[in-house]
Amino acid sequence: MQFLAKLKHTNVIQLKEVIHGREDNKLYFVFEYMKENLYEMIKHRTKLFPESTVRNIMYQILQGLAFMHKHGESLT
Repeated sequence: MQFLAKLKHTNVIQLKEVIHGREDNKLYFVFEYMKENLYEMIKHRTKLFPESTVRNIMYQILQGLAFMHKHGESLT
């Protein structure tokens, strides 16, 4: 999980901390603050997104994914 904290890219949300719950034996991931996530954007929309917005969202997702694939092995 340390490699997640080392990933630094505009389209990858930053992992700040991992906390191990002593009482419930669960892991808690603390990420940088985001005002809104993609799920919330989709859930609260009142009409379909324009094609340009969909293209922009997909571009950002694929840029982040490509970065993780390219640098994931070198960060472990």
